[in-house]
Amino acid sequence: MVTANATPPPGPRYVSDLAWVPVANAWGPVEKDRSNGGQLAGDGRVLTINGATYAKGLGVTARAEVTVPLGGAYRTFTSDVGIDDEVGLTGSAVFVVVVDGVERYRSAT
Repeated sequence: MVTANATPPPGPRYVSDLAWVPVANAWGPVEKDRSNGGQLAGDGRVLTINGATYAKGLGVTARAEVTVPLGGAYRTFTSDVGIDDEVGLTGSAVFVVVVDGVERYRSAT
């Protein structure tokens, strides 16, 4: 049994492996370890940003919000963010990380 005060095992943890809650996604569901794809679950492709592929991550569209309750168990957050290569030059987004109600990171468009 894991409680909110439990210490996570050593090593990196991936958001897609944690208990995340999709709050909003403008086009189809939030995809686990896949690009957003279309409106059906599981219709995304390999996550790819600037030619680099990622086995782990969340595929969302602009105007998406995902909540990851961490219970204070983590001290750092590292991420690569970007528009998936399958979108080409037609997409734009701002990536925001909010911790306990405080904005900690905001990317350029």
